[in-house]
Amino acid sequence: MIRSLLLAIGLALVAPGCEIDCFDGGTLETSYREGEQQAKQANDAAFQQGRTSGLALTRDDGLAEGAADGYADGYLAGYYSAWGYTDGYFDGHSLGSSDGSYDPTACSEGASDGFADGEGAGFNAGSSAGYDEGWYAGYDAGWKVGAWTCSGDFLLAPPPSEDTDEKPAQGDQRTCRNRGYDEHIDASAFMRGYDTGKQQNPAYQSGYAVAYPPAFTDGEAVGVDAGYDDGYATGYADGYDSSAFAIYDSCYGEAWENGYASSYDAGWESGNMQGHSEGHSAGYEDAAQCEG
Repeated sequence: MIRSLLLAIGLALVAPGCEIDCFDGGTLETSYREGEQQAKQANDAAFQQGRTSGLALTRDDGLAEGAADGYADGYLAGYYSAWGYTDGYFDGHSLGSSDGSYDPTACSEGASDGFADGEGAGFNAGSSAGYDEGWYAGYDAGWKVGAWTCSGDFLLAPPPSEDTDEKPAQGDQRTCRNRGYDEHIDASAFMRGYDTGKQQNPAYQSGYAVAYPPAFTDGEAVGVDAGYDDGYATGYADGYDSSAFAIYDSCYGEAWENGYASSYDAGWESGNMQGHSEGHSAGYEDAAQCEG
């Protein structure tokens, strides 16, 4: 029993939302600064390890990475060039727009959806208007009936009290030290050092410079073709949808109005009946609970 109680107290002290002040100007802030310094030392060590690895690369490494980077950069340049994705999208959109303007189902689908949506909206609007009118009429009628049966007061239970006192969690040195470390550690330190080492490595750079340009040219040619194909497909779909939706939308609007008008009265009747019933009950209760 005592052990369970101690566990509960321990959990309460570290409950979410309780923040430790690691900038108290005292012991906790000193611990935070220690963690910050440890992180900076770790960052420096990782950077130097990365730089050493970069300086150790050979000319063959430069040739390999130059070819890979050149092809990847060229592919992207070609893919998103004016004669790649852009041209493909324009050509596809033009044909798609033309084909979409002859879509055989756009009008029928628009009319069907429009009537159904308008019907629902009309019923809901009518129901709301009818409910309000019915409620007030029902309330008046219910009040008159309930007034003949007044039965005195009724008690209201007092609202439950809420204990909003929160005890802030107590911090410790380890928490602040860890926070200082976590907020200053740099996960990219090794790669920054690695890139610096490569830039300072003449053997690597000579191989990279030889391999990059021809690989870029090869990648660019492939990227242009791939970009055009993807752009064409996307452009065609967008163009088709745009034209077909214009037809759909025009048929939808007229059908919506018809659907709305066809169901408003039925909605009003339904809402009025419900409102009258509920209003009658409310009026009866209020009158019957008066002090007789």
